[in-house]
Amino acid sequence: MKRRGLYIVTALLLAALALTLRISLQNGEKRIREDADRAFKTAVERHYTERIERFRYADHRVLSPDVERYASVPAFDRKIKNYTLRTPKGKTTYTFRDSLSETKAKRLLNEYILAGTNPVNPDKLNALFQEQLALLKIDGKTGTVYRNGKMRRCSRDSLPPSSAYFTPLYALDITGEVKAQAWVDYGFLTLWRHVDSTFYWFLSMIAAGVGGYLYIWRLRRRERSVRGIVIDLGKQELYVDGVQCAIPKLDLALLNLLLERKGECVSREEIKRCFWEKDENADEKIDTHIKMLRKILRDFPEHRIVTVRGRGYYLVIGGSDTRRAAARPGRGD
Repeated sequence: MKRRGLYIVTALLLAALALTLRISLQNGEKRIREDADRAFKTAVERHYTERIERFRYADHRVLSPDVERYASVPAFDRKIKNYTLRTPKGKTTYTFRDSLSETKAKRLLNEYILAGTNPVNPDKLNALFQEQLALLKIDGKTGTVYRNGKMRRCSRDSLPPSSAYFTPLYALDITGEVKAQAWVDYGFLTLWRHVDSTFYWFLSMIAAGVGGYLYIWRLRRRERSVRGIVIDLGKQELYVDGVQCAIPKLDLALLNLLLERKGECVSREEIKRCFWEKDENADEKIDTHIKMLRKILRDFPEHRIVTVRGRGYYLVIGGSDTRRAAARPGRGD
């Protein structure tokens, strides 16, 4: 019955551990994807900064001065609802769904201008993306995709596996035609590094519990491996085959007498002299205490008290030869 209960508890712990691991892996996967999205946004921003700097110091003869001027005009700290681009062909006003900071609106406009002069380089963008992922301890193959209308360009790693995670397709310019996307195929090692800390806490609790149980089990096994009867009169303790047994003081003293003379018969007269020399009810008391000792030893069948009719008692320990002991004359007869 105890073993069945142990199996049930073990099964419940393993089920709880499996459920915790599954939830932790799901949370880890969600965290990886959120980090990958942020890493790609950062890579896009860095790539934009590099391209706009090259644009400002390059000679753009094909562009009108008005268009070139937009890239160098500073943005103000304000919210705007629309942005107007003037070209030799006229002016175009772009209206935003929600008010944007002028800095963000100007970047969208600059991306529109850069798409014709310094477009996104998918390989360079992918390299920046990998740098950001490395900082977040996300390993695996990566790739980027750049779209401008119907035109589509990919980095060298242009064939993502089916297991890869794709970031959202981000619109870069003011028209919404210029877009970029990235993918990363991370492995189980990356996922394990991002496992939720709840799993490790739960695992440590189970490990501590199992370790404690095994330690106690080992101690009990070691105790039970010590065969025989051990009595400590000073501490009033009795150990039978390594198991401590509760026993009254007088019963312990009587058992100690039998233990000291194990294999030899101890007469009832000798027991009376040691414990109830002047007690008229000594015989009844001997019978009562012998009965109590046999009850204590009942769980240890290899150790028992044997009655020698008309003479007394002797103690058998660990299957000693009872016939030889019974034939030996006891002291005090």
